[in-house]
Amino acid sequence: MRASVLFFYFLCLALNASATEYHFDFYLDLKCNLENREDFGVNIQFFDYDVVLNGPDQITDQYINTFPIGKRSFFKVIGSISGDEWLSNYFDVRMTLYHNCNNKKDESLVEVTLEPLFEISNDKLDKYYLYEMALDITNLEGHSTYKGQLVES
Repeated sequence: MRASVLFFYFLCLALNASATEYHFDFYLDLKCNLENREDFGVNIQFFDYDVVLNGPDQITDQYINTFPIGKRSFFKVIGSISGDEWLSNYFDVRMTLYHNCNNKKDESLVEVTLEPLFEISNDKLDKYYLYEMALDITNLEGHSTYKGQLVES
């Protein structure tokens, strides 16, 4: 009896969490300050990193593009995730960025943790996040933390 009550409780939590759809709009302005280059390429994807149960959850598809050096590289990446975070109050969103904006013209990998954390809604209404970031990726590699503008609705 006790086990079935616990199972029912966790089932209700899981169903309640999955009823909300979370929509993400990431507005990015990436800068590459290298001379003697015509362009630079990027491959970007956003993930939510879970704390307890499973690995990263994909928020967006890959965004792949090439931009001219010296021009604005303003673009938008959109995605969504269903509410599978019933053990957490926040999404820990990270950007995986591959780029060739370095002196060697080789591909560099950067994992960028986005701050502030994205609060998870307690109601069943869909939630929308708009995140803005402007980042100089010249010779950037490894891990970085970026504090951007987050609007939640």
